Amino acid sequence: MNLTILAIILGIVIIAYLAIFAMQRTTIKKVNVFKLRKEQLASLKVREELVEGRKLSLTGQSLKEYQNLERQFNDVKNNKFLKIDQQANLVLFEARGINFIKTRHELARLEAMVNETEQTISDVRKGLTELKKINEAHREAINDLKKKYDDLRKRLLAENFKFGPANAGLDKFLSQLEADYDEFTRLTEDGDHATASDIYEQLAMETTQMENMMADIPDLF
Repeated sequence: MNLTILAIILGIVIIAYLAIFAMQRTTIKKVNVFKLRKEQLASLKVREELVEGRKLSLTGQSLKEYQNLERQFNDVKNNKFLKIDQQANLVLFEARGINFIKTRHELARLEAMVNETEQTISDVRKGLTELKKINEAHREAINDLKKKYDDLRKRLLAENFKFGPANAGLDKFLSQLEADYDEFTRLTEDGDHATASDIYEQLAMETTQMENMMADIPDLF
């Protein structure tokens, strides 16, 4: 009987040991995966992308957006990466013991930290890409709108007889568009793309309205 009890106890001990060993191996593998994800994040050329962003010579709200992106990345580089390393070491330390609940809790916290950092870096890169796209789009719009307003002005002068009494109103409307265009151009050249975007949206809508009126009024007149 004693031998049987001893065998049962020994079996339980062996099973418990194997369970602990398996849990430790699993935890170590997961920690290594999170550490690899962190290293991959650290290897991204985000700093170089930020340097390229500075070349846009941003001002106003666009500059504030850029500075916010830069602050977020600096926080990741100077703080969050270090905290992830510390948390990974803590999980490995806890995995040596048998407090599985605490180990799982610390592992979940490590995962959350890595996920959050990934999201932050993704947001920073997307923000920089958006600033570059807006910069390019606005500079293209400067040329496109300039040509469009020149064409409208030439047509208004050459065909003013087609618009009858609406000619003065169209001329005033086009003059306002040209004034707004000058402001849009100034803001774009200064790098304040956030403020320029608001004017550009208004310009696009009113320019279409101007074109439609010049197309419709001759028939009505």
